Amino acid sequence: MRVVVLVVLISLSKFGLSQCNFQIYPTNVNVDCYTDFADFTIDSVTGGTPNKYVLDGQNYNGSTTTFPNLSIGSHQLIISDVSACSDTVEITVTQLECELPKGNEIVTPNDDKYNDTWFILNIHKYPDNEVFIYTRWGERVYHEKGYVNGEGWDGTYAGKLLPAGTYYYIIDTGEEEKDGSKILVKGAVSLFY
Repeated sequence: MRVVVLVVLISLSKFGLSQCNFQIYPTNVNVDCYTDFADFTIDSVTGGTPNKYVLDGQNYNGSTTTFPNLSIGSHQLIISDVSACSDTVEITVTQLECELPKGNEIVTPNDDKYNDTWFILNIHKYPDNEVFIYTRWGERVYHEKGYVNGEGWDGTYAGKLLPAGTYYYIIDTGEEEKDGSKILVKGAVSLFY
């Protein structure tokens, strides 16, 4: 994910003042739940010309404006201009929580391009998912590791259409709670013709 950050650099030392005032907006960067890093880009600088950046102790020259692969957490950015005016700002990269997958309530495999396969909202945010579908008697009629919408369950078992009715699903997100238990989503889906 590319995150563009506007940097406003005001160098008061040019005007005979000893105070420096650097401003970076935003200093908090949010990334999607399935992204572990951000590319932090300084889009523009006004009021001075930076000749040096120091990000987490690593030196960059003033022509460097993109800092790739910033991990989740806090990062220290120091900006210096040609007048030796410098300031420090903390950049925080935060990973948003993923919404749990939610299965559509119906499947109508009649080739009209609507609900022909089972759609699971947010499943793409859990690439290590595993999906199970059962009859009301507990017989497993579908299983898929790495479920992908559009390629998923179409109301068949062993190549034959299942009877219309209610089926029950378990989605293993591939993630764990803090206590080590699996994060599972359970529900029902109705098959209509």
